[in-house]
Parts: sequence; structure tokens; C-alpha cells
Amino acid sequence: MASNRVLASLLTVCVFIPGISRSDTVDDYLNHEIQAKHIPGMVIVVLKEGVVVKEKAYGTANLEFGVPATLQDVYPIASITKLFSAVAVFMLVQDGKLHLDDKLTSLIPGLPAPWGDVTVLNCLSHTSGIPDFPQIYDSSSVPLSQDEAMAAISSKPMVYRTGEKSLYNQAEFLLLKMIIEKKSGMSFEEFLNSRIFVPAGIHSARFGDSRDIFPHGVSVYTRASPAPDRFHSIPLKPFVNRATDPLFHSELLYPAYTRASAGLYMTAQDLAKLDSALQRGHLLNETLLQQMWKPFQLNDGSLGDFTAGWQYDNWNGHRFVGHIGAGMAVYSSLIDDHVTLILLTNVQETEVWDLSQGILQLYVPGILKP
Repeated sequence: MASNRVLASLLTVCVFIPGISRSDTVDDYLNHEIQAKHIPGMVIVVLKEGVVVKEKAYGTANLEFGVPATLQDVYPIASITKLFSAVAVFMLVQDGKLHLDDKLTSLIPGLPAPWGDVTVLNCLSHTSGIPDFPQIYDSSSVPLSQDEAMAAISSKPMVYRTGEKSLYNQAEFLLLKMIIEKKSGMSFEEFLNSRIFVPAGIHSARFGDSRDIFPHGVSVYTRASPAPDRFHSIPLKPFVNRATDPLFHSELLYPAYTRASAGLYMTAQDLAKLDSALQRGHLLNETLLQQMWKPFQLNDGSLGDFTAGWQYDNWNGHRFVGHIGAGMAVYSSLIDDHVTLILLTNVQETEVWDLSQGILQLYVPGILKP
């Protein structure tokens, strides 16, 4: 509620005081939110029709040594990685090597017979119904290899009927990774580098996790306390007190087989280049781009929570697509207004959806209901 009051007052100032710039208003809003939410470091990039109109770093990239945040800092983007995987799939569709309605069982040999109705689009839209593998934060049961991960999901029954609902699932993107590699003849990492990173001018992108050391890598924090064994975290309380709950180093661990769903690190400026390349038609033609951003229609006719790989919503009549990453990063795009926000922070539990809405409201008034 306090954030809404601050945003409302800032919008009033922006409208009624002559000469004030929107950038000043965004800075005022973010400086308040950083203090109120106790966010160590943050960087934003705002684009209009694929052109950067604001980019700035705030706060501290490393609390231990008091290193200021900069635009050159490399952040984990976690599940925002899925957007690159979705673009990769659509590039193969554009190449004529793949179709969205291709059945998984025709693309990957040896899959369970109950998966017979699952298509590439079902995997992209999280509507397949296949089981997920044990999550990477459960070190006692996480699969050690891609073969073990496939064995783990293949041995379980379907969770729901294909197309019946949207249920976020990491295993679907493992299957997409396998399909991309088979149809392109390259490793997943090679495909992204040669077909997306190099053409878009993305130079900082690399795969890894919190155990790797990257030049300009930020320190990542969490308010989830370590359990007594120090190998696990105590589940967060329903209410996170950002003013008093201490920060700990966060472990974001990504086995190689999960790289189509998470594991990319890059600067905010480089992540913004994905938006520029898409908006300018450098990666996909307009028809496929709009198809990628079309929400999936479930079996009952209602819309699911995802398009083909992107999260979807309607903000007071403004179509939104994007993705959140590890509760600390967000890619938010108002596709009809052609305004996109890249927001990366170095602490989890940040309420980045609310932050992104607050910032975008300063550029596109009316996306938030009164």
C-alpha cells in the first residue's frame, strides 16, 4: 500500500511540476523502493520500440566489500533463460526444421506411450501434463545427469491430461533442449551462441551457477535462513520482514541438463538486446513473434498462464509478456505499447512483479487499476 501511495505521489509530481524528467521520477521511485524493500543492488534498462531510453545501476553489487553496482555487472537471470529457449524453438520453426504441433514421441525415441499427445507447444506453454523431475534445491534426490533426469520423469504417471491446465514445469524444457540439439545438430549452448547471442550482440552471456566465478559477477543474497545442517534452507515464513530478517548467500545451482530452463548469467544491457533483436525482426519474423506471444488456449477454452514459453497477463487492458527469474529478476514487456523493462536485483524475495509494474506505470500510465 505504501508503494502505491509513493507511486501515486510521484505520478502527480511528474504531471504537475514543469520541467521534471521521467528519468528523475523513476530514480525517485526506485530509490524509495530500494530503501523500503532493503534491496542491496539493482540495475534497470527500459526500452521503447527496441531502443534504450533509460539504463542505470543502483546500490551495492557486493555487501562484503561495499562494491557499487554498475551496468557492467553480470547477474543470474534464472528462469528468464526460458525466453531464449522459446526463441530458439521458434527459429527452428522459421527454418522449417520443426513444427509446434510435432509430437514429442515422434521427435525423441523411447518416451512413455502416455506422452503420445504432448506437442512441442505443450512443452513451451507448460500444459503437457508430464511429471517434473526432483527440483535442484533438493540435494538428496536431484538427478545427477540428463539420463537420470529422463529416467526419473519417465517412470512416473502423467500429472494431468495434456492441455487441461498450466502447471509450471522444468522437465518440459529439458525435452525442448533435446529437440533443439537434435534438429539443429548443435549443442544447446552452441545454438544459442551462434544463432542468438552473436547476431544480437550479446557478449556477457555464459552458463553456470552460484558456484562459478564470473568477471563482474554480483553476489546473490536471500532471506531464507540455512537449516542447522547448513546444506538446506529453512522455508521462508509467510511474511518476510525485509527490515530485520538477515541476508545470507543464496545458492542457485543448475545442473547442465537444466540449461534450457535456467542457468544463464549476463548483464542487463545484454538481456535488453534480446528485446531489441525481437522488436526489430532480427531473430523472428513478425508472424512468428506474435504467435510466440499468443496465450495458450486450454482444453476448456480458457487461457493458460503462458504463451509459447513466456508468462502472460493483461494489465488493465495492456497485454504483458515476460518472465520472472528466481524471485529477483524480471523481463516485462508491454507488447502493444512496445515498452520493455529489464530489472535485475541481487536478492531474492524482492517482489519484482510489483516493482516492474510500478516502473512501467511511469512510462505507460494506466496499466495499474486505480
